[in-house]
Amino acid sequence: MMYKESFIGGFFVNLSLFVVQLMFFAVIYDNTFLIGEWSKYQFIFFIGTYNLIINFAMMFFYFGIIKIPQLIRNGKMDYYILKPCNSLLYISFENFDLSSFPMVIFSIIITIYAAISENTRLDLLNVSLYIALLFLMCLLYYDLLVLVRCISFYTVDISGLESVEWSLTELNMKIPGTMYKGFLKYLFCIILPYGLVATIPSYVFFNGISTKVALFIACIVSLFSFLANTVWKYSLRHYRSASS
Repeated sequence: MMYKESFIGGFFVNLSLFVVQLMFFAVIYDNTFLIGEWSKYQFIFFIGTYNLIINFAMMFFYFGIIKIPQLIRNGKMDYYILKPCNSLLYISFENFDLSSFPMVIFSIIITIYAAISENTRLDLLNVSLYIALLFLMCLLYYDLLVLVRCISFYTVDISGLESVEWSLTELNMKIPGTMYKGFLKYLFCIILPYGLVATIPSYVFFNGISTKVALFIACIVSLFSFLANTVWKYSLRHYRSASS
């Protein structure tokens, strides 16, 4: 019964935040036609895409990754390291959070509604490319989560850093990466590429993909996947076992 109440409560909290965000931008678009180069329904599509990725992550790996600092502090990391499998993948996908599933469905409905309202053709190629980019951006978000948690191998508490991380996530849930200029563009699209997570699938869906963009996506995802894997393995060498 408690699990059911938690499931329903979590869903309505997330849904309320999502709806408030949509209403906020609806009010803005009542007074302007474009924000940057994004029309009203393109922006709704972007918001739906970001929520889809975040809730998909929460379903499968988010809550596994964020428990890494706690596992290090209480010594339970030993259990995962001694397993004859990839410790990072084991930790990441050990638990599933089905409370995020309704938000995944709702986000899909919102993106479909926005795409139809924008009079965008929903052909097989465009939809397939969008889905492929969703998975690539989920992988990029996964890598970013892992890199932040690796810092917990070297310091006692990273709660402040985690707060900054979530603030960056929320910021880039409201601002498409194409709207950044100058230093902020390099910061949020290359150094800390939170600005790409929803922007890439959304932008390509409406504008198509060029060879240059495809190469950039391949390079940035490959780079951060390599970094996450390398930093994780290196950090494990600095882990002090609870039995030591």
